[in-house]
Amino acid sequence: MEFYSHVERENGEIVGKTLLKEHLQEVANLAQKFVLTLPIEASEKKYLTRLVNLVSLTHDFGKYTTFFQDRLFERKNHAEKANHGFISAVFSSWVVSLDKELMEANKYAPLTAYFTVLHHHSNLGDIEKDVPLKTYLDNPPSFLTCEDSSLRSKLKATIEQIKDLKKHEKAIISELKTLGLNIESIQSFENNWIEHLKRLRQLYNELKKASLEEKIKIAFQTLTLYSCLIDADKRDAGKVSELERKDLPDNLVDEYKKEIFSGISETPLIKIRDEIYQKVMAKITSFPLERRLFTLTAPTGSGKTLTVFSAALKLRKRIENKLNYKPRIIYALPFINIIEQNYAIIKNVLKNGLPNFKENETQYLLKHHHLADISYKTKGTEKPLDEALLLTESWEAEIVVTTFVQLFHTLIGFKNSFLKKFHNIAGSILILDEVQNIPLEYWKLVRNVFLELSKRLKCYIILLTATKPLIFLPEDNPLELVDNHESYFKDKKRQRIKLFVNQEINNIDELIDSFIAKYDKNKSYLLVLNTIRSSIEVYKKIKKELSLTSSVQIESLLTSEMDFFINKQQYKRCIPKIKSTFSDKTFIFYLSTNIIPKQRKERVALIKALLEVGYKPIVVSTQVIEAGVDLDFDEVWRDIGPLDSIIQVAGRCNREERTLLGKVILFNLNVAGFVYGKTLPPLTKNMLFIKNAWEENEFFDLINAYFNKATQKVNIEDYSDFIWKGIISMEFQSRVSEFRLIEEKGNTTEIFVEFDDRASYVWEKFCQEVVSEKDFKKRKRTFLAIKRDFNNYLLSILLRENAILPPVQCGYNIRTISFEEIVYEDSENIKNAFYSKETGFIHEDILFAW
Repeated sequence: MEFYSHVERENGEIVGKTLLKEHLQEVANLAQKFVLTLPIEASEKKYLTRLVNLVSLTHDFGKYTTFFQDRLFERKNHAEKANHGFISAVFSSWVVSLDKELMEANKYAPLTAYFTVLHHHSNLGDIEKDVPLKTYLDNPPSFLTCEDSSLRSKLKATIEQIKDLKKHEKAIISELKTLGLNIESIQSFENNWIEHLKRLRQLYNELKKASLEEKIKIAFQTLTLYSCLIDADKRDAGKVSELERKDLPDNLVDEYKKEIFSGISETPLIKIRDEIYQKVMAKITSFPLERRLFTLTAPTGSGKTLTVFSAALKLRKRIENKLNYKPRIIYALPFINIIEQNYAIIKNVLKNGLPNFKENETQYLLKHHHLADISYKTKGTEKPLDEALLLTESWEAEIVVTTFVQLFHTLIGFKNSFLKKFHNIAGSILILDEVQNIPLEYWKLVRNVFLELSKRLKCYIILLTATKPLIFLPEDNPLELVDNHESYFKDKKRQRIKLFVNQEINNIDELIDSFIAKYDKNKSYLLVLNTIRSSIEVYKKIKKELSLTSSVQIESLLTSEMDFFINKQQYKRCIPKIKSTFSDKTFIFYLSTNIIPKQRKERVALIKALLEVGYKPIVVSTQVIEAGVDLDFDEVWRDIGPLDSIIQVAGRCNREERTLLGKVILFNLNVAGFVYGKTLPPLTKNMLFIKNAWEENEFFDLINAYFNKATQKVNIEDYSDFIWKGIISMEFQSRVSEFRLIEEKGNTTEIFVEFDDRASYVWEKFCQEVVSEKDFKKRKRTFLAIKRDFNNYLLSILLRENAILPPVQCGYNIRTISFEEIVYEDSENIKNAFYSKETGFIHEDILFAW
């Protein structure tokens, strides 16, 4: 008799089958390769390699039942008896318990195996709930003492499944022996499985009393084992081909700088950039490799992206030469807009220095966030979408540029889809840019995780910032890569900006009056408000008072070229067309999450192009523009918020030192509490509003004092300790799942905006070929093909109760704004519309949100 693990169907017909024994062997082979590449201690590697082999060979044991085979071939369902997870977990754990070498190495190996296999098709749960109480296992086959109805169903089904397995015992045992498993009979498993579960409960009770060090070790081993198993399982099921690792020369940035910047006259700013670059290169090439925690602290505009990337390349080469493995470089940033910006910089470096980069682009450099294309290119060929998705989600590349969300929900995660790349983070060089954007209440948690990653998985961690947050403590002994970095902040000769505190502005009307009175058409301006409501009101009033040209008029002019300019990063080619059409050099732009991502990306590109050729636009925005966006304004106005946010946005002022002194104007509209809570804005006000102006060289001491006070006011112990305890006690469902890097401030609804012809095409394809398609694989492939475009037209709106909303169409609970419901701001139909081309979603009930 033959047993199968998977079948492939097209239009309801079976077009391919995978033998179960072949799947088990391939998963074991691949998972062992994953473990063997981990840069961990030899004894632990030997243990995990042996463990992952047994776990992989047994993880689908339940598929040997007739019940599963019937469901696989759609002969009969069999309900709970066709499920394979629980019986496979019990069997796998039992097999591990029979291995003397594993048990001598770690008595908790069966517990790790059980928990890993139990959840290999789901998110991680709580081990305390997953291992049955001993009293629950009394009175088989009814298990009447089991109070958990779901568990009781699994226990009862296991008895039936074992009876079924015994019908084909000879064939099953024969296959297991070919896999290297020395199992005498199904009968031996039947005789022992209940007692084995009782022993697992005893092991769990012992683990609860173990030392903290032992608990952390078991938790990280379990996460690593789980990641290796589920990644190998998905790759084999998806027929993903293995890829060879690529080399990265350590002088790529050096050669790029020579070619791109040669001949450029040396300004004071360029001199500072070169000085910082040389300091970092000297440090990164000489420190002992046993040190793994770093900070790179330098002012805004000092060239940190190229510097840290070059440092990572040089560190990678040192590790490769001395420690004999190739670490991935993982560059994480808080916001998608700066991901796109830094990705483009790194891509240009690689294109310049790697002859075969174009043919193997994604193998070298991978971009991973929810608006990124699902594509994977190697050897000049694009991988099929299903395979591209698996490779992308596993971070199968030498350099990964990604979001904080992707990184931290993997390191502090419970979801299957995130954790499958956990093992690929081991040994990596982790660069975290704009690290001050990690919520303060999670600093202790993040520190704990980083310390364990560096200790157990040999990760090198570089925190990159202009405002050094207190994540690492002095006793952690992080190595600062910029010697005497304070001098660059406190240098009185280098004063790009000055912060002015306007205590007379307390409402929007006072803000408008003050801005209009001081407005100079020869200056560019950025105004950052805390809420969507206030930002839209300020935008409309400034536009009206100054009779400004809206960005929408430029966008309408460039409709046919916009995608080309944005995607090819040749947006400056649109300037002649703008000049020939508009005599006025002053435009006003609006930016926030109230407009679709496509518009945000296009507007940032246009703003950048206009600024670089001398136009003086006014940009009204929420915090979406704050960190890392490479825009440079003459003057910045900012509603009060946390001090680090104010200093971030100040980095958008006189960034390239084009004027003698840029001005940052701070005011208080008394709405910051809606966004930032009741602690940090008052703290900032108490620190800044004691005088009318602050010099830039005062910022460094100011931000240090702020972080010290903030950590005392915000209860970081409770937030961090709750999640951290969940990791070390393996309470993933009840504790770790509470981790939210981005706090959800209320109920949201998703709205698709049929903004242009492309949006209409995408929406029609979604309705007809995704929602209406019954074949799961076809549905998935179609959506993957349009996912990036789909998300570029999608809004997530935070709403009040009883709000009037556009209708839900095509299912999936996604509302739709049709083309006819999109209007210009001055349209007579705006009261009946849902979307303004200038300011986005229209509704009086929209909450304060950013």
